[in-house]
Amino acid sequence: MLNISDNDKEVLVNPDEYLAFHKIYKAEAGMKMIRYFMIVVLVGFFLLFMPWTQTVDGYGKITALYPNQKPQNINAIVGGRIIKWYVREGQKVKKGDTLVHLAEIKDAYWDPALLERTRQQLQAKEAALIAYQNKIKFYDDQLNMISQGLRLKLEQAENKVKQGLMKVSIDSADLKAIELDAQIALERLNRQEQLYKQGIVSLNDLETRRLKYRETQSKVIAQSNKLLQSRNELENAKIELDALRAQYNKDLFKAESEKQSAVSDKMQAEAEIAKLKNQLTNYELRQANYYILAPQDGFISELYKTGIGEIIKEGETLLTILPSNYQPAIEMFVNAYDIPLIVENASVRIMFDGWPAFVFSGWPNASFGTFGGKIFTYDQIVNKEGKFRVLVVPDSSEQPWPRILKVGSGALTWTMLNDVPIWWELWRIFNGFPPDFYDQSEQSLKDSKKKSKNKDKENNKEKK
Repeated sequence: MLNISDNDKEVLVNPDEYLAFHKIYKAEAGMKMIRYFMIVVLVGFFLLFMPWTQTVDGYGKITALYPNQKPQNINAIVGGRIIKWYVREGQKVKKGDTLVHLAEIKDAYWDPALLERTRQQLQAKEAALIAYQNKIKFYDDQLNMISQGLRLKLEQAENKVKQGLMKVSIDSADLKAIELDAQIALERLNRQEQLYKQGIVSLNDLETRRLKYRETQSKVIAQSNKLLQSRNELENAKIELDALRAQYNKDLFKAESEKQSAVSDKMQAEAEIAKLKNQLTNYELRQANYYILAPQDGFISELYKTGIGEIIKEGETLLTILPSNYQPAIEMFVNAYDIPLIVENASVRIMFDGWPAFVFSGWPNASFGTFGGKIFTYDQIVNKEGKFRVLVVPDSSEQPWPRILKVGSGALTWTMLNDVPIWWELWRIFNGFPPDFYDQSEQSLKDSKKKSKNKDKENNKEKK
């Protein structure tokens, strides 16, 4: 058309006045809805075959991994009265800093010169110990002298007994010789008498023989007396030897008894010295414990006793200190239903309270603001709430945890298990089945096989 008419370019017919136009438009809208529905169904169908990472949810809080890094209570080792506070809540302290000063409240320790007097008692006992040692040494010397005197006296007495034995032996031999002479004189006298009866010898010769016989008899008697005297002397020497031994044994026993008495006194003095040393050490440690010191670097979190002059008991808690250097870990709790799936070194995704994050539990790679962790260990028994405690530590291969995290902050955790299609996960949830167990050993074996195949392919390419 040449558009030379004055009519308006718009359509002169009003579609709202005709029913046919309405039916045409409704048919086109229905086709659009069908197309949209088919697209949604196809997209949903393809989504069912997308991979989905199974997880075990848990909630916990940040804690310290090792016992010496956890918040600890500072207790009063000795009872006393608070004299002065050196810290306040929230203050940072170093190891060895004085926290609070206590004063003694027991009357047994009120003496200001208690340590000095105890040292004086200890010195007196040590001097007594030295005296007992010298006394024991004196008794040892005395015993040696007695032993030496006894040895000399015994040798002398034994020599005297030997001399007596030799004298008795000589006298006995002389007596036998004299008796033999007397026997010979008797035989000669008898022969002389027979000769005298026969008239061969004279009476004078007979008398001479008789006189000779009487002389030998008198010698026998004299030698017998001499032998008896020698035997008596020998017995006296033996008796003197026994008496000497008895006397010296008596002296030895007496000296040994006095020595043992001195040894007993020495041992008692040593026991008292040990007791005084123990007592002195206890006094020194007790006075040292009047000043309560910080066991390690940290922050004062809470004071349970305040003010000046308050009385505290032995072992009572004064304050709590949080170590400044600690290895962070998450203390999470999982249901007994999921604990068989928890293994050490399993991967965990973490979302900390107060830290912005966008989480897809089934697609950890698509999540934002989460941090990685590894399961360090888990308890073997259930707690009072029917859950198991699991400790999670940072994963060194991923982004480190925020430094501003504090002990006690909350955290949501997802323990990574197996990769399955979405339809499988929906089917599992619908039937109430547990997640598949993730065997890391098998997975690592598969990964190593894949790596070895890739290396073989690369080597073959290089050879070609």
